[in-house]
Amino acid sequence: MFKRLFVAVFLLLIAFEVSPAANAVTATASHPHATRVLADCVHARYKPKTIVVACGDGNTVVKDFNYRSWTRDRATGTATLWFNRCEPDCARGQWGHVRMVFRLDHPVRVGTQLRFSRLVTAYPHRTGSHRVQIYQLETHRL
Repeated sequence: MFKRLFVAVFLLLIAFEVSPAANAVTATASHPHATRVLADCVHARYKPKTIVVACGDGNTVVKDFNYRSWTRDRATGTATLWFNRCEPDCARGQWGHVRMVFRLDHPVRVGTQLRFSRLVTAYPHRTGSHRVQIYQLETHRL
């Protein structure tokens, strides 16, 4: 049941991947114009292994990426979302994690680079439904 729900959510998330053929060129590590993402709140990376989502406090991090695609306009795949439960407060909170599907999109120009500015995640929720979250990502160094 869990696996079916996960697959259904993943298919929903990637269903929005339709893009013009001109933008469907897959970037490579050697491609100097590949869209990047601000991975650690300082360095823009192509296909990073980790993205710090909450640059202010570090309480939301995405790790263990398995990229399905990476184009100029979007990147998709699976990863693990780590989050601080902040109970009783964030300083003493316990960390939780969930495997999820993701989409990076909304590239913006920063100098000579394109950088993804949004992360969309979807994962199964304990209620039996799924949860979709949208994060606005930093695009400039802090």
